[in-house]
This record gives sequence, C-alpha cells and structure tokens, in this order.
Amino acid sequence: MILLLLTLTCCVCGTFETSYEAEENEDVTLEWTFTPADRSLDALNIDCAKVTNQKHWVLFRLADGVQVPESQDAQFAGRVHFDKDVLGEGRLRLNVTSLRVEDSGDYLCEYGEVPDVRRLTVRAARRSETEPERRSTESWGWKDFISNLGMISGLVALLIALCLNIYACWRPI
Repeated sequence: MILLLLTLTCCVCGTFETSYEAEENEDVTLEWTFTPADRSLDALNIDCAKVTNQKHWVLFRLADGVQVPESQDAQFAGRVHFDKDVLGEGRLRLNVTSLRVEDSGDYLCEYGEVPDVRRLTVRAARRSETEPERRSTESWGWKDFISNLGMISGLVALLIALCLNIYACWRPI
C-alpha cells in the first residue's frame, strides 16, 4: 500500500523523468511523445528549450509545421535535427550532434499540453591511457621558451662543472 502511494505520488509530482546519458562529442536523440491533434501537421507548434533557473535556451521551434532554425540559440545552431516522419505518430525526435559538457541539463518541450522534461547528462570524453597528451610546438609561448632555455642552461652548467671536477681529479700533480 505504501509502495503504491509512493509510486502514485512520484508520478503526479513528476519526479520520474526520462534521462539520457552520453559522452562529449557523441550524438544523442531526445524523444517526446504527445497526443496528436485532429488538425493537420501544418498547424503544429512545438517549442523546446534547455532550461535553468536563470535562462531558457531555444533548442528547437516548430511554427505551423515548419522548423524555425533562426530561433535557435547559438550554442545549438546547426547541431539539432528533427525527424519529421514521426510527428504524425505523436512523437518528436531531436538528434543533437557533437555534444558538449555544457549541453548537460533539463530540456523542456511544449505542445499545447503539460510541458514535458528530459534530462541530459554529458560526460567529458575519456583520454586513452596509452595515448599521452601531446602539446604542439606551434602553441609554445614565451613562458615555455624561457622555461626550456632555463633547463638547457642548467644542464650545460652541470656538464661544465662535471668536466672541471673530472679535470681537477685527473690532472698530474
């Protein structure tokens, strides 16, 4: 009885949410389901955004059945594609490509009903343990140059001191 009450409370309060996990630079397909109206898809209006307490970033907008890419926030421009074929079935599929860690968060879509939230977690890409991090010599700055010059100077001084020490020990008396 308590388990049933807890389950109903969670469903009513919306604590059960659909979550997606992916790694940086991967793609993910977020999906929402809605009740298709009797009207034509040409009159369909859908708004989807990444939401935080401070801001809403437009992820996707469909106005009168036509995607409005110029309404997307710059962080999503060119990275969000939708599957128009499944709209008539009452499904919205958004493929977000080239994921970034900052894409993590809650995504809300509205289609004339109660807004529905999806949570996306993007993990940083793992580096291969066998592949060391390499720095290009083209990106060396003055600090790197001075540091390397200091190390080389120290090695030269050490080599001279060693040679002088060997000479002092082996010279005839």
